[in-house]
Amino acid sequence: MIYLVRHGETNWNKEGRVQGIQDIPLNMNGIKQAMDKRGLYKDHHFTHVYTSPLKRAKKTAEIITSKSKVDNFIETDDLIEYDFGLRDGTTLEEDAAELQKNAQRDVPVDYHEEDQEHFIQRVAKILVEAGQQEGNVMLVTHGAVISTILQMLLPQDLDHYIILENNSVSCIENEFNEDGNLVLTLVGANMKDEEIQKLLDEND
Repeated sequence: MIYLVRHGETNWNKEGRVQGIQDIPLNMNGIKQAMDKRGLYKDHHFTHVYTSPLKRAKKTAEIITSKSKVDNFIETDDLIEYDFGLRDGTTLEEDAAELQKNAQRDVPVDYHEEDQEHFIQRVAKILVEAGQQEGNVMLVTHGAVISTILQMLLPQDLDHYIILENNSVSCIENEFNEDGNLVLTLVGANMKDEEIQKLLDEND
């Protein structure tokens, strides 16, 4: 089972700002959110915990697994948030207004964002690597990364951008079919603690 965890709250989250690769740390509420989730994972075994190296994700991973049994704790750039380029740090309202203006410009502004194809490829790469591991696996990362993973797994007629809460957990079942091919199935997004606890107990 793969557990996708979004990092706890930062001041930029609280202020409603676009937050990409800028290394914004957790605020006090974000630390509390992670500490509140720590008991959920207490004494449970994770063969692999993958985390984005950005402070807000790595700190979340360290806190929530501090009472767990972890075989491998791995930082990977493949889980870094999407690079929004010059849009980083603007409020969501400013960003929406600017994008609307830019769509009407004869020569659109280049925000120097990450190439979307590259972003999808690196996210898919780490998802497959995680899916090939045995036991419970955790990925602690960012909103756009997790939403992209969920969109990959949703049926096309249900494909839509999922809004994820800070410190939320989404789960994916990973198994191999008779032909030896990896099959990933979305179990749920923004899951309740009792749902996660049941999965942990069943897959430990």
